[in-house]
Amino acid sequence: MTEVATIGEADTQSLSAINSSTDSSMAPQDGAEDATKEPVATALQDLLAGGVAGSASVVVGHPFDTYKVRLQTSKPGCTQSTKAFGGVGSLFRGMGAPLSCAAVVNAIIFSAFGESSRIWDERVEHRIKTEADSGDTSSGAS
Repeated sequence: MTEVATIGEADTQSLSAINSSTDSSMAPQDGAEDATKEPVATALQDLLAGGVAGSASVVVGHPFDTYKVRLQTSKPGCTQSTKAFGGVGSLFRGMGAPLSCAAVVNAIIFSAFGESSRIWDERVEHRIKTEADSGDTSSGAS
């Protein structure tokens, strides 16, 4: 039991040392913004994230969909092996069009959502600041 406590104490000490060193390095420097603010994602990051997510969904899902279609279109009681269709690589045939479409569509969706979220956050922050400045703490509902 004492070994566990010793290991836990060592971890706590090392974590506190890491936190103290990063806290001092993350402190605002001469007019720098507050270090507690989260970094804001850009539209380009949203586009890239959407493209990667769309591509990943097609790369993972297309082979399963191809296999499912082959099972549905085969004669009852007759299941052909993947080798009969050309091996495992045949599961990825015809993936070009869905891959490009899913990448573009998801990139647009991600960027639209990201931009609308940033606009919403700005409006809410502006509203909260305006209410705080005016001294009005009610939400406007009577």
